[in-house]
Amino acid sequence: HERLENRVKERTADLEKINVKLTVEIAERKQAEESLRLEQAQLLSIFDSINEIIYVAEPQTYEVIYVNKVGRDLFGPIRNGSICYEVLQKRSSPCEFCTNDIIQKKKGHPYRWEYHNDVLNKDYIVTDRIIKWPDGRDLRFELAIDITDLKRAETALRESEEFNRKLVEHAPMGIVQLDAQGTIEYVNPAARHIFNVSDGRTSSIVGTKISEFPIIGQEPAVRERFRRLKHGEPLSDVEFSYQSSDGRDFTLIAAGTPRVAPDGSLTGAVIMYTDITERKRSEKELRNRDAHMLAAQRIQQQLLPRSAPEAEGLDIAGASFPAEFAGGDFFDFPACPDGCVNILLGDVSGHGL
Repeated sequence: HERLENRVKERTADLEKINVKLTVEIAERKQAEESLRLEQAQLLSIFDSINEIIYVAEPQTYEVIYVNKVGRDLFGPIRNGSICYEVLQKRSSPCEFCTNDIIQKKKGHPYRWEYHNDVLNKDYIVTDRIIKWPDGRDLRFELAIDITDLKRAETALRESEEFNRKLVEHAPMGIVQLDAQGTIEYVNPAARHIFNVSDGRTSSIVGTKISEFPIIGQEPAVRERFRRLKHGEPLSDVEFSYQSSDGRDFTLIAAGTPRVAPDGSLTGAVIMYTDITERKRSEKELRNRDAHMLAAQRIQQQLLPRSAPEAEGLDIAGASFPAEFAGGDFFDFPACPDGCVNILLGDVSGHGL
């Protein structure tokens, strides 16, 4: 009987130890579960505070585990267990561009790619990777950063650059671009025509120092103005003569502006050459014509009588007013032996000489 009591006591003591151990384990498990819950809640709170789309899904079944607030606002309410390609892409089968296979092979390393979402009509830079979820599962994590405005800006910039390129290529004036050292970087077709350089020989100009090229003229004052341009002083309406390599004479007007970087440093200059050769030729022809017409006017006035004859009972006067500088109309008072008065008038049709 005594042995039985001892065995009962031993057994009871063992059970009490086991009970204490189980109580401790349960408390530790509850504490671990609470820590896990708090950890997950904190993680999701961080995800919800990020102003870009974040979602987590099961890579094998495509089930959505979590979508942050930005994603829910854009796609609407999404319950856990939904299929990602159905709720995020409005598809009935997995996306052909799905990166699950890629990120599973990369074993936790991120994979970045660019994508246009047709549902939202937005462009995104996407970062995918496999992450360890608080419950121990390996899940797909995706962060999608909205770059729609950036893409539109890039498109607008490309269109603007293309427009400016065409504008420069088809501009009637010659355009030359220099770097900060005064080396020619670019010449447009109009400039190549002025300098007698074919498209295939552009390299004979590009890379040449502007100071070594005769396009700035030979007059010391003109060369000094170009030198100042390289140091940031604008160039305006500098007229000079230039003879191309094939012997053609040009009269050019040059205007230039420095190229300045955002930090204020000088990066080069752009020079525009306007060919005024024909204008100068026309001006010279006009001056010559005016001189000839003035000479003709003087000659015509000298041919007309300087005074009118006197006749009893008559007041006689004459004058000629041509429509232009000079005309062919005339008058005269030829003398008569018997003293009578003759009046001669000539009316020529048309104007000018």
